[in-house]
Amino acid sequence: MINNPLHDSKKFQALIIQVSYDFLSADSQNIDYKINRMLQMIGEFFEVDRSYLFFTNENFTHMTNTHEWCSDNIHSVKDINQNLDFTKFPYWNSIMHDCIAQNKPFLIASVDALPIEAELEKQSLNEQNVKTLFIIPITKNNKAYGFFGFDSVKQEKIWDPSQISLLSVIGNIISVVLEKIQSEKALIEARKIAEIANNAKSLFLANMSHEIRTPLNSIIGFTNLLKETNLDEKQLNYVNYANNSAEHLQSIVNDILDFSKVEAGKMELDIQNIDILSIFSDLIAISRLEAERKGLKINFKHDPNLPKFVYVDPFRIKQILINLISNAIKFTEVGHIDLELKFEDINSEENIGNYLFSIKDTGIGISPEKQKRLFKLFSQADASTTRKYGGTGLGLIISNKLAELMNSAIIVSSEEGKGSTFYFSLKANYKNKDFSDTPDPNALKAQKVISNNIGLLTIIRKTILIVEDVEVNLILLKTVLKKIVPQSIILEAKNGKEAVDIYQESKPDLIIMDIQMPIMDGYEATSEIRRIEKSINIDSIGFTPIVALTAGALVEEREKALKNGMNDFCTKPVRKNEILTILAKYLI
Repeated sequence: MINNPLHDSKKFQALIIQVSYDFLSADSQNIDYKINRMLQMIGEFFEVDRSYLFFTNENFTHMTNTHEWCSDNIHSVKDINQNLDFTKFPYWNSIMHDCIAQNKPFLIASVDALPIEAELEKQSLNEQNVKTLFIIPITKNNKAYGFFGFDSVKQEKIWDPSQISLLSVIGNIISVVLEKIQSEKALIEARKIAEIANNAKSLFLANMSHEIRTPLNSIIGFTNLLKETNLDEKQLNYVNYANNSAEHLQSIVNDILDFSKVEAGKMELDIQNIDILSIFSDLIAISRLEAERKGLKINFKHDPNLPKFVYVDPFRIKQILINLISNAIKFTEVGHIDLELKFEDINSEENIGNYLFSIKDTGIGISPEKQKRLFKLFSQADASTTRKYGGTGLGLIISNKLAELMNSAIIVSSEEGKGSTFYFSLKANYKNKDFSDTPDPNALKAQKVISNNIGLLTIIRKTILIVEDVEVNLILLKTVLKKIVPQSIILEAKNGKEAVDIYQESKPDLIIMDIQMPIMDGYEATSEIRRIEKSINIDSIGFTPIVALTAGALVEEREKALKNGMNDFCTKPVRKNEILTILAKYLI
């Protein structure tokens, strides 16, 4: 037997410190590397032939060699030490249980000297050429994780008591780290399960949203067309009731889908350089009709010196403002709605400013107690509010979550019976105040056509391809187009493959493309059409305009549509004004 005492206690202490530091800084991503590094460092320091780590199952009946280091010219035994059944080794099983229970190391100084009752264990160790075996249990709070140990293969080895004592410290450190890693892995696994559940829920809601929106598209579209026909007063009222109910159902579907995305953390910002005032012009146009029905006036003012062009997500801002303006109209019976946009220049050198949005009404107001419940889940001011005004109570929650996504929050100031003011601020980069306010020529053209010269559309002779797999939606869109552009040729396709074939034959002037379709969806069809155009050297400016038409969520599908080569985006249900805008932009 060769005695190999510790020659340099300072080096050994430095080793312990290094191993301890390595393990205390370990996490679930690098724990395997840390363990292998530890086994090599200690194995080389003590001049053993193998060092290894075994993990046990919960009942401590089976062991698996998970990590191993071998010195030069020593073969690995890791593969043969997988899922070892310790119940088949009575002597070893008894010794190991004793070590675990007392949290003490175990040393077989000489395998050849093992007693007769350890014949099975001796045979197994001899097959692995082990002459001396030293193991240290890894336990924490009476829970056994396993053990790490050392084999001497070339010759027997004497372990100094001080080495055994100090190596036990490493065993304790490993147990603490493994417990932390196990907890971390459990949290990661729980998070993955939660994400899978959230994704499944989001996918389900998205699919359900699409399925609900598809018939809603027809109901809203055809009732809108029906309102334009010769109806008596009673018939018109019936149609309005059906139309308003469908619109209300659509808003509920939108709220539920948006809330699901907020809850799952799927909401993302799409920062663009936009004219901030254009948001308000759109909002006023959308809201004015409903306000006028109630005899309300919408006023808007802004700081004359505010930079118009700013880097923000216009869709999310518009979503917040639409909700706040809709609420203001809903809860105001007499008076007006005041919209205001203020600006504060925070850093003129870096073009950073603060935009303050406010919506003030002369409505019913909100008491202090009820204000506390405004942004709570599925809550409104009180039950009577739900009965009288309707709604899910999700709108303000979603709006506030969107504001938080933009590092802001919605604040309310209100007095019962005297109206309310909702406001939020956004810090954003703006373009230099001297930047030329050059409007989008397509947008100007669309506005001009829609407001002043709709007759131009009635005389144009263009070819328009509608790609839609739902028959009733195809009929609806075809009907709307025939009213707006009666001289044009309308082609039809039931799926993306048909659309590509018709495109190659007819080269339409405009394609209105549904997204979800059998055989080939709208994204695939668009990609194939763009590939064909490039193959025949058509410049991108000469590409056929393709407008996405979908019942899906606005922002996410809009982004995907544009990335897949589409020019624009239109949501179901089909709105006549939206179709007018699309036709004006791409056909005149």
